[in-house]
Amino acid sequence: MALMGNNPAGKWCSPHSLRGQLNLGTVIVLILLGAGIAAGAHWQFSNVEDRLSLARNEAGIEQLLAAIQSGPEGTYLDSARLDPAFNRPLSGSYYLVLSEKNHWRSRSLWDMELLSEDGKPLQPWELPAMISGPGNQTLRILEKNYRRHGEMFQIIIAVDYSDLRRDFHQMLGHFYRIWSSALVVTLLLLNLWVSRALRPLERIQRELAQIQQGQLRLLEESGPEELRPLLQQINLLLATARESLTRSRKALGNLGHTLKTPLAALSALVERPELYRHLPELQQTLNEQLGQITQRVSRELARNHSAKDTAYLEPFIPVRDLPLLVDSLNKVYPRGLEISIPKDTQLVMPQDKGDMTELFGNLLDNAYKWAKKRIRVSIHEKDGWTFLVEDDGPGIVDAEAKLKALQRGMQLDEANDGHGLGLAIVADLVEAYRGDLKLLPSELGGLCVCIHLPPGGR
Repeated sequence: MALMGNNPAGKWCSPHSLRGQLNLGTVIVLILLGAGIAAGAHWQFSNVEDRLSLARNEAGIEQLLAAIQSGPEGTYLDSARLDPAFNRPLSGSYYLVLSEKNHWRSRSLWDMELLSEDGKPLQPWELPAMISGPGNQTLRILEKNYRRHGEMFQIIIAVDYSDLRRDFHQMLGHFYRIWSSALVVTLLLLNLWVSRALRPLERIQRELAQIQQGQLRLLEESGPEELRPLLQQINLLLATARESLTRSRKALGNLGHTLKTPLAALSALVERPELYRHLPELQQTLNEQLGQITQRVSRELARNHSAKDTAYLEPFIPVRDLPLLVDSLNKVYPRGLEISIPKDTQLVMPQDKGDMTELFGNLLDNAYKWAKKRIRVSIHEKDGWTFLVEDDGPGIVDAEAKLKALQRGMQLDEANDGHGLGLAIVADLVEAYRGDLKLLPSELGGLCVCIHLPPGGR
């Protein structure tokens, strides 16, 4: 079980991760905010640029008006009153002053023209307008008509504002770089903050795994206020499930004890000599059926007894529990068999100890019956739990025989004691855990029972 993914890179933008959703939301908000600020700055600059360039144009027109003087020979333009930029070639400040008698142009125009010979603009504009000038200049044009010294003058002034625009774009570029850096730093800080905020969930994940393995009974209810109601509900669910399990086991124990007396009475009746004399076949059938019922009841009582003191599912620890099974079977089958079992103290199977004890008990019991000298038990944890119980007996080669071995009440060799329930019970447990069971040839020469159970308990 994983509350959080194992791929750190995938968490950054995964829509199925809280961290990914927060990161994605932050990126979107910051991008929109940055775009809004950039658009606002661009709009504000356009307004400022309009006002500044218009103010420069109007100041230039006022200079030109002041420079138009009247003399003995008529009106003339006093260049000493003008900005020196009007006399510097291609300086970015240009003018034309037109009247019926005069046509004055700034020396800064050099060989550039703003109007054609018929007095129309060389580039169409709506005043005030922007046109392309020499040297990649961007000119803002302003045209006004004034009457001065009894004469009507048309004043056209053009001012370059490309430097102002260039400075603004550089400033905007700095803004984008700073904003991008701020976005990266924000994401890093947000990721650290989210990691810190999600630590309670990681703790809950660990505690749930410990509960699954039988190391804890309840979750710790400390943590953020938002999680406490959830933790309380989970603990309530665990307590309810534990009580239900305890009641079921008590009911099973009571039922088993209740059945023991009637079964004993039935067994005594079946053993009566009158039944054997008149109906020997019926007596044999009844003995077999009663034996199976008695064995099943005894097994359930033993299982219930092994779990009666546990309020949760105790895990199966091979290095602790398998030697007990081996010791018991060595007493039942005192043949001096060589038994190999796992020694890894780190192996802890989350499945119920009672179920696994029954499963391994039946597998080992079957192996003891058929083994000649050796039995080997192997347990591996990879994508679940895989374990093998092998012997060096005759094995099962025929497919039909393998199918028969898994059927309840069927025995391959009637000479052996038992009721043919061992592998059938194992198959039932494996099915209950949604696992797989295979009967394969063993490297030891006999049968290999291979079982795979998915991760976690039932």
